[in-house]
Amino acid sequence: MMIRNKTSKKVLARNLKHCHSAWAKGLGCMFTFSMKHALIFHFKKQAYADLHMFFVFHPIDVLWLDGKKRVVDLEKKLLPFTYRSARCKSKFVLEFEPGTIQKTRTKLGDLIYFANNA
Repeated sequence: MMIRNKTSKKVLARNLKHCHSAWAKGLGCMFTFSMKHALIFHFKKQAYADLHMFFVFHPIDVLWLDGKKRVVDLEKKLLPFTYRSARCKSKFVLEFEPGTIQKTRTKLGDLIYFANNA
């Protein structure tokens, strides 16, 4: 399964992991030194999803998506041991290796495709 930007027709990631449980969502990329796969955080309803990078030892790119999987916020190269407040409500948060947003020319309003049941 892959994550694709339907607007730009670019693949954002081919290896991914869904984080459904509270444990998986809380752990995220903690205690890692690189991104082995993209992470998808799926929330039951739209909410402000703040991110912390405590005990994450590498930068990441982040997309916040609404319920229609449109990019409502993004952050390039979020640095280790930092905190990022959500600017708007989202239903999905996607985390990628750094450079993914720039390489795929992903921007606000783009439509992202992935299946929920992987």
